[in-house]
Amino acid sequence: MGVSEKIFSTGLVFLLACFGFVIRDLLTAVFILPKFDRFSDCLTVGDIMATYYGKVGKIMVGIAGTLQSSFYLSMQVAALGHLLNYFMDLPYSAGVIIGIGIVIVYSAFGGMRAVTITDAIQFGVLIVAIPVTFTIGVEMVGGFYGLVNSVPPEKLSLIPKTGDHIRF
Repeated sequence: MGVSEKIFSTGLVFLLACFGFVIRDLLTAVFILPKFDRFSDCLTVGDIMATYYGKVGKIMVGIAGTLQSSFYLSMQVAALGHLLNYFMDLPYSAGVIIGIGIVIVYSAFGGMRAVTITDAIQFGVLIVAIPVTFTIGVEMVGGFYGLVNSVPPEKLSLIPKTGDHIRF
């Protein structure tokens, strides 16, 4: 699921390609971010667009942001439907309905406070659970040396052996 799967299926060349994102972010930080000082009184992207394009620009950005959020929510609910189908043998449609129900109840009763609490829990999981799981997993395969030796050699090559194209 995601970058880790692509690195395993394609090889280290995908990891190398992902460094392009780091370079992009560094270039953005150096060349673009300093120009945002003139927008210090703006709170949202819509406020920034309003300085250039007026109320129409602000509304268009609001519509685009709403559409983007709707697409992200749809993808997450669809993924939850697939996960519930796979792990609990529920029909996909039932999993989607459960996912939508969770989002509605979560948002209606918890609001921003629930989102903040969830973010704090996710931060804790990322900071504690992932390193602990990684350490236990590496130990189970015989340490770092055992991990590297258990990976097929073609996966450690920078050039993929398969004829597959690298897709993001």
